[in-house]
Amino acid sequence: MADGPCQVTVTDVRILASGHNGIRCTDDATVRIESCRIEDIGTRGDDRQGYAIFRQRQRTADAAGITLIGNTFASNRGRIVAGKSDRNLGNYDQIVDPTDAQPG
Repeated sequence: MADGPCQVTVTDVRILASGHNGIRCTDDATVRIESCRIEDIGTRGDDRQGYAIFRQRQRTADAAGITLIGNTFASNRGRIVAGKSDRNLGNYDQIVDPTDAQPG
């Protein structure tokens, strides 16, 4: 997504078998991601490029700015960082909040 503030909706998209992060959000983006299937990300072997969704880390980032609803994430290869990132979400502490309706 573009650098700087932007508002984007991503719906019913399939991102499969990519060497780069599936969706990369800037720190001040407002994004709604709904009913997407993002899997097998990170095929190049770089775990910093293996997330279904990656959010650029910034001290002022607002997790409510990214809304996740009913997406499917599977077999992704993001770097696990305790309290910050799992295999699917890079910087999840700045992505996931009560506005999300996301299983798992």
